[in-house]
Parts: sequence; C-alpha cells; structure tokens
Amino acid sequence: MIAQRLRLQAIESSGRLVGFELAVPEFRVDFGVSATEDRKLFRAEVPDLLLQLLDGAHVAFCSVPEYTLTRAGAGPRLIDCTPVPPRDPRLARLRALLRERAVQFGEFTLASGAKSDVYIDGRLLTLSAEGAKLVAGMLWERIAPLRPDAVGGMTMGADPIVGALLAVADTPLLGFLVRKEPKGHGTRKSVEGPRPDKARPRVVLVDDTVTTGGSTLKAIKAVREEWSAEVVGAFAIVDRETGAPEAFAQEGVPFEALLRLGELR
Repeated sequence: MIAQRLRLQAIESSGRLVGFELAVPEFRVDFGVSATEDRKLFRAEVPDLLLQLLDGAHVAFCSVPEYTLTRAGAGPRLIDCTPVPPRDPRLARLRALLRERAVQFGEFTLASGAKSDVYIDGRLLTLSAEGAKLVAGMLWERIAPLRPDAVGGMTMGADPIVGALLAVADTPLLGFLVRKEPKGHGTRKSVEGPRPDKARPRVVLVDDTVTTGGSTLKAIKAVREEWSAEVVGAFAIVDRETGAPEAFAQEGVPFEALLRLGELR
C-alpha cells in the first residue's frame, strides 16, 4: 500500500502545529496547516504533486506522535488532522536511548533469516541500569492487569527483561527462560525456572525485538507443552513491523510493543 511508504513529521513552532514535512521515496515536500481552535481540527491542503499518491491511500493516511491524519470527506484536496493525547514521555527517552545505544545501520542478516539495513541489539539497552528500569516500568504497567503467575521468554533477548520485571513487580511473580534447544541431559527440558503451583499457570512472554515473532512463538509452544500454561500476552520493546502481531493473533495471544521500527529510523 502506498500509505505504508509515506513518512510524516510534524513541524511545530512555540508549541503550535504549523505544518508537516512529508517524505516520499523520491522527493520531499512541505505543506502548512490552518487550525480551527474551537473544533480542535487541523486542516492541511495537499499540493497537487501528492494527489496521485494519496489516491491509493484510503482510511489511514499516516500518523505522527501527537497527531493522527486521515483523508477528509470535505474535498479531495484536504486532510483532517485531529490531535490525540500526548504519548508517555518515557517513550521519547526510550527511543533516544535505543537510537543512541542499540540501533545500528548497515547490512545485516536477522535471526529470522531476513536481510535488513537496520539492526537492534536490545541488550545494549536492557543491560544498563536506566534502560532496564525504564523498560521494566513501562512493561509492568501493561502486564500487571493480566494477572500473570510468571513472565519469561526466549534466551537471551528476554533474560535481562525478565530479571528487571521481577525486580519491579508488586505481586508474587515468578520468572522463566526458554532454551533455544532442550537441555541435552538431566530433565531435557526447554523451560527453566520455578513453575507456579497451578494446574494451568497464566504466563506472559517478553522479548527485546520481534521480527516475525518466531523466537517468541517457539517459547510459547514450549511453555504450553511443558507447563500446560495459559499464555495471556506477549510484549516486546520494538516491533520490526514484519508480521509478528498477525502471527501472535493466529495463536490467540495478544501482542503489544512499546515502539515500532519506523519510529527509530
């Protein structure tokens, strides 16, 4: 879809929205907006240059942190922009830390086997005091309402996140880690950690970055088989936007990421 190729950046002056900068693969253009304060509605007139591109974008056009844009019904040259509540300021700090410490650009082969021009080493964030506290605080706010008995994930991306969550949790939460391959001796199990004393414990899976979701889906399969667990959610710091949410949905597992890859470029 054309809409997925567009990038939009809000331009503000003295705290007021004054325009947008729209980047398309082959050119860049700025356009301004006028505001109707009583309706809290911003209206942007789109240059003729973009009309052909916008013809293929129906329903959602694009979004920026503080504003959501959709096609307007009032005319073909208008886009309505309705302000939405500001994002958690901690997300801005998380984004800054990731870009400073964990995001690398180049040519990479991901765990999924896919090629990418960007690599995120989440451990460079989660194995720092500030990063661990920041991530655990935001994730626990989302995980706690699910009332899990345990939280865990595939080693090694999940390891520091699980430890940090156990430190901030205000419930008798347990942790577990899932081996990439079952132990070759002893109990030959994949899931390491104290199993909750319930017939079907409620568990949440976490990871630093998900691409297709394959590693976390493997962990979900292991904890279901070895613990007879009910998987009530999966969370990640970054979703690379390559199909993971859909893969989790097929397994009946709700998924949420703190940030998307597009927000880190």
